[in-house]
Amino acid sequence: MKEGAKAELLGCTLADNKVVGDGATGGAISISGTTTRQPVVSLVNCVVSERTESLPCIENGPKIPGAITITRSLLPSWCKKLGGTGNLFGEAGFVMSGSEPYLLSEKSNAVGAGAGVSAKDVTGKPRKGQDLGAFAFVSGGSSNLGY
Repeated sequence: MKEGAKAELLGCTLADNKVVGDGATGGAISISGTTTRQPVVSLVNCVVSERTESLPCIENGPKIPGAITITRSLLPSWCKKLGGTGNLFGEAGFVMSGSEPYLLSEKSNAVGAGAGVSAKDVTGKPRKGQDLGAFAFVSGGSSNLGY
């Protein structure tokens, strides 16, 4: 993202992105500003899963940074320096299946960790809350979306 762009990512999953080329930065997100404009980015209830530490998962331009806010999201453990409010750090715990390659496993830290009211899943079972990210965990063949 560049210049004065504004983006709010709500309940998104950013996983296994590839950044190539000279000067490539930010495996999941790369933002930078200009002398007159600053991008504003917020992530809420998201899962960021990058499997390598070779590039920062979220790069905020070193010369002219943007404003980034990360709230109640799951990030790789090496992204702790990004700070934020209510974030979890660790592996996303995906279950790779043919039809949905980024389903959360029942043991994932993202399950039930999202903001929101308690809900029932599609089978009527009670839930702690929403899952983080765009993909819910599967129980008995049903997707457990809490929203």
